[in-house]
Amino acid sequence: MARADARARIRTRMPDAQVRVLADGGAEVCVRVDEPLGLMPWLLGWGAACRVQAPAVLRERMAQEVRTLALRYGWFISQVPGAPAVVEEDVENG
Repeated sequence: MARADARARIRTRMPDAQVRVLADGGAEVCVRVDEPLGLMPWLLGWGAACRVQAPAVLRERMAQEVRTLALRYGWFISQVPGAPAVVEEDVENG
């Protein structure tokens, strides 16, 4: 997604968001909301292009949702940082 498209998508959903473009072309978005968990569907729509830094409750729930999806599609995701993901059939076939 082009940077201008991403900024427009953010501004459409959260017009009061503070958007800072990063040197690598990504963006840091800061927004205040009453119920952060309400942003989950929108944030999940960004896929791997999104990383939640805070609040911790939202970050943890996002990780939990991604793990649940991975398991649904046959992947085991370790909670150990840096550990490889394993496809379910790899586990079965040894």
